Amino acid sequence: MMYRTAWIIFSTLCTVKSMHDRFIDVQSYNGYKVLRVVPRTRQQVEFLANLPEEHLDFWTEPGLNRNVDIMTHPHHIDFLKDALYNGGIQFTEMVEDVQRLVELEREAVEMMGVKAGTNFSIFNYNQYPQIVQHLNSIAESVAEAETEVIGQSWEGRDLVLLKLCSGVCGDKPGIWIDGGIHAREWISPATVLWTIDEVLSDPSMLTSLDWYFLPVVNPDGYTFTHEHTRLWRKTRSYHNSLLGCRGTDANRNFGHHWNDGGSSGDKCFDTYHGPEAFSEPETAAIRDFILAKKGSIKYYNNMHSYSQFVLLSWGYTTDPPENYLQFYTAADKGVEALRAVNGTEYLVGCIPCILYVASGGASDWALGAAGVPYAYSMELRDTGRYGFLLPPSFIEPVGRETWQFHRTIALDVIENYS
Repeated sequence: MMYRTAWIIFSTLCTVKSMHDRFIDVQSYNGYKVLRVVPRTRQQVEFLANLPEEHLDFWTEPGLNRNVDIMTHPHHIDFLKDALYNGGIQFTEMVEDVQRLVELEREAVEMMGVKAGTNFSIFNYNQYPQIVQHLNSIAESVAEAETEVIGQSWEGRDLVLLKLCSGVCGDKPGIWIDGGIHAREWISPATVLWTIDEVLSDPSMLTSLDWYFLPVVNPDGYTFTHEHTRLWRKTRSYHNSLLGCRGTDANRNFGHHWNDGGSSGDKCFDTYHGPEAFSEPETAAIRDFILAKKGSIKYYNNMHSYSQFVLLSWGYTTDPPENYLQFYTAADKGVEALRAVNGTEYLVGCIPCILYVASGGASDWALGAAGVPYAYSMELRDTGRYGFLLPPSFIEPVGRETWQFHRTIALDVIENYS
């Protein structure tokens, strides 16, 4: 197998690096660059970890012998290059001008919209109102489909869930798939929408399973990335920051080992965990819906980008869960099925084994608190050429291959729980 399993080797740091809000929430990313380094020793990993994080956005986190992509403000690019040189770390310039990538993506989205001739296209990045309209349209035209508003976001947007059930929802094993918990990761909501289309095209998937889709967990942040700041990550909540900083990292806000490493207490940083677990209405809504299903949900997938990983619990420790063999074996089969579509390679491993300690995550809560036996996070394409700014032309290949992963896990759920 060309992918490798990362479980035993804990090769990353116990802190996650993030840039200060004032360098992310900008009108333009002109002159922002992304440098790529590959630390070859633990000393180099630690050196990267100790760089002043206020001016740096680690698009991928420091880890031994793996690509680390760092975005920085134009006024600090020389500092970063000098620091890397003094640390004996070679670098390449992955993105010469981040704003140019933003503009290329925007042009591609507009062109795709003209080609589609409609406000919504499954092949394009759609804004939140168009996504909601699409979900409601499915509910009106498909007998097994129903939308449900499971709550409201901080700014009052409806959190719209699509349910696909042949019969009463809850009578069969359930599958939960969501995206857009981090606002800038546009490929994840697009892949959720593609997955809905795949399920509707495969009657066997509806016969034995109930499906629950929340394409955009964080609609306030997602809307903000479309209308204001493309690389915003957090929600848009306000928790009395003296500097006026907004938002919480919703994927550090769940209540299983909340604030147990790998998150920030600084309200101005991308990994701010919030004032308490489930402080965000978005995460609280997911909690309430899933717990109300009383253990019927058997597969939970919280999709992100980028790097092509399947991430296994736990996020706060490298100690494996009791049912590790069960959900690791299923993931192993899933990435084989995914790879068979386009040859795309994914790495499977625990979150701190591959990335970093990250407590308060959605998949950890799903496994540890809600009792969902197959609980994963996925980092979708790519591996850094475009990063968070993946062109819409990738939606179809990412959607098709990711569906094969979901389908493989779904078949395991049918075999073990139907």
